[in-house]
Amino acid sequence: MENTRQSLELAQVLANHGEEFLAKNKLCHEQVKAFNAIITCRTSFMGGHVSKCDTCGHTQQAYNSCSNRHCLYPVTNC
Repeated sequence: MENTRQSLELAQVLANHGEEFLAKNKLCHEQVKAFNAIITCRTSFMGGHVSKCDTCGHTQQAYNSCSNRHCLYPVTNC
């Protein structure tokens, strides 16, 4: 099975339905931290950088990950 990016991500689900979820469920401090990290991961809230191809010079805006240990998008140093 190939690992491909899905069109709908967990962060979108939590952002869209998070308030309702939090109203119905009590989370401990660590769970709230992870919840917030998932929502803000790879967004302008976390800051960003511009990646540039050494071969062709193409540039692309990239947002930083949350650095949470459960994050699927760890911080990479280029």
